[in-house]
Amino acid sequence: MQDLAHVEDFVEAYRSKERICVFTGAGVSFTQDERYGAPGWRQLLHDILVELLRKSGNEDADGIFYILESKNKDLWDLASAVKARAHTRKDFHDAFRTAVLRENESVDSYGRLKIGNLRGATTLNGIVAFCSQVREIRKHPCFRVSPKIEAVLTANYDWFLESGATAMHQAGLFKPMTRPSSDLGRNDLPVYHIHGYLPFGKTKKGISKRRQPKATSVKPTEPLVLDRETYERAYSPGSWTLEVLNRYLCNYTTVFIGFSFEDQYFLNALRRFAQRPQAPTHFALMHAHEKRPAGILDEIRRAGVRPILYDDHGKVPSILERVYLSVFQNRQIAIARKGVGVELVNPADVWKMLISGKQWKVTSREGGSDQGK
Repeated sequence: MQDLAHVEDFVEAYRSKERICVFTGAGVSFTQDERYGAPGWRQLLHDILVELLRKSGNEDADGIFYILESKNKDLWDLASAVKARAHTRKDFHDAFRTAVLRENESVDSYGRLKIGNLRGATTLNGIVAFCSQVREIRKHPCFRVSPKIEAVLTANYDWFLESGATAMHQAGLFKPMTRPSSDLGRNDLPVYHIHGYLPFGKTKKGISKRRQPKATSVKPTEPLVLDRETYERAYSPGSWTLEVLNRYLCNYTTVFIGFSFEDQYFLNALRRFAQRPQAPTHFALMHAHEKRPAGILDEIRRAGVRPILYDDHGKVPSILERVYLSVFQNRQIAIARKGVGVELVNPADVWKMLISGKQWKVTSREGGSDQGK
């Protein structure tokens, strides 16, 4: 059942806090077109197994996965069983990469998400807009990172959020962070991949191997947190994952988007954080009718998270719009009026400009604008 009671609480927290964080899960990489986007955790394990068995000439992936799943009820143990089917570490990483990135379908040669992906990824579009601000308008809007967003944290292995922002902004403002030594530019928004990261690695045609840019590396960051062993390490005291979670979730109100909270390692850490004095309140945008473990909503409430339940994924951008414009409405309208040379408008047009990105065009300073139509 839809429950939007905490939307106004979210608005108030956004207005009263200097900065907040965004936490994204697999739902952010989901699109309406199955050719695009990354799969959920269980489907990911299935797809990895398909790739591993395809190399060995065994095509009965569904049957073998059913057997493995019946013997391993926990997803972490199931992941360990799938990983054990790989002959070498490289075989596993190759299968993992293919299953996550679906790289032949999702990106162009510059590492930007294809338009087909962006059109179906309404949640991703909304998050990019929520984390952005219009800096100025020339022929097209020019964007920068919103000063209200401290960081993005994600449990995703893919770079779809970063490459989606690059496609929308025509600029790489969202910076993937995978280890303590990751460099961050002054105008970048850090995106912390707490469970590892598979960098974009498409080889550019017409360029020799020696001259390929570093961004084409396909080597994943270590470790990729997926099975029981890597989870135990990632959530042990002193780990980089816990350091990042502690730094942000204990100090900043965070909105979770596209995250299922089925990860018990993460949920246990969140419960511990909630017991600390002056722990911030968090919010989670969740589909009301999504299949989830019994009692999970009560668990996340005890962990200091207020669920906002919607009945249609298309409502996520609308909720983010309501929150965003509670602060930036007047400033962004002023910038838009100055750039376009006409009176823009209304708040909905400002949000449409953020959602449309560089596709939003000024047709003339006197005659108005073409707002991404």
